[in-house]
Amino acid sequence: MTETNPKANLRLFVAICLPPDILSVLVQCQKQLSKAGVNARWVKPQSIHLTLKFIGPTPAGRIPFIKAAMALSTARTPPFNIELHGVGVFPDLRRARVIWAGIRGQVDMLRALQTHLDSQLVEAGLVSDAKPFRPHLTLGRLIKPPAVPTLTAAIRQTGAIQSSTACTVDAIQLMQSELRRHGAVYTTLFSSQLTGNNSPFENQTGRLP
Repeated sequence: MTETNPKANLRLFVAICLPPDILSVLVQCQKQLSKAGVNARWVKPQSIHLTLKFIGPTPAGRIPFIKAAMALSTARTPPFNIELHGVGVFPDLRRARVIWAGIRGQVDMLRALQTHLDSQLVEAGLVSDAKPFRPHLTLGRLIKPPAVPTLTAAIRQTGAIQSSTACTVDAIQLMQSELRRHGAVYTTLFSSQLTGNNSPFENQTGRLP
């Protein structure tokens, strides 16, 4: 096998990958939205993930530093639970471009993990995406936003599908994104298990984004 050129730029991000049962519910959400009149380029289920940090084009030789930052962050964070909750759009109903599924559960633990990871990446000298952390699961990108009443009704109906759909987050992944003619292809380069024992955020809940 040919080794990756350490100077070659790879498009990287760190994310939480989702179990099949969660992905199955998200596919149901996409179908319901489409049936309700939402015309979008739907994200394939294997490409849906919860992004913690988009790093962007990075020399392959920097990957060991990213792995170290991930390991430091996961060593202080125990596994925690999240669940699907609601549907929304970016930037707003009148100018909707992206439709997403929301999250609730042990949200403060998720935020603490992301904040620590971000600070570790910065200390490692990696330039990361400066956008604020707005956790969500992208379902699709709207081709033409429907009328606000139609979109509002579709969002309300779809949210009910997600009832009691939860999972345990016990690892984060370093992903490579390759932009191809038929869309992005994602490859897992490294996985870091959450191994922390205690957290000041235990049992706190909320909703994202």
